[in-house]
Amino acid sequence: MDHHDHEALCAFDVTDGHGVGVARYVRCPGRPETAATALTIAQLLQLLMNRADRVGVRTFSAVIAADNFEALGLLRKVGRVIRLIGTGPGVAEYEVTAAGALA
Repeated sequence: MDHHDHEALCAFDVTDGHGVGVARYVRCPGRPETAATALTIAQLLQLLMNRADRVGVRTFSAVIAADNFEALGLLRKVGRVIRLIGTGPGVAEYEVTAAGALA
């Protein structure tokens, strides 16, 4: 990582110091004005759901690209996908319950 062609930003939970998310880019060879990006946020989403659960939020609505199976997998990893609420042009909306919450 050189902070010019490759950069990464990390997020940490201030309560215990554990890493919760990473966002990065890598400049595309031959196209210096373009960079590929990636996000790893599973732990961050889990923390958000846990904190929301503590204040009474039990269900989340999540709108994702209809063909983004990785995002759907992430929702399934951190929660329980209850149902498909609806679809629109290129998107799907799911209802998700935090894994620890009662349905």
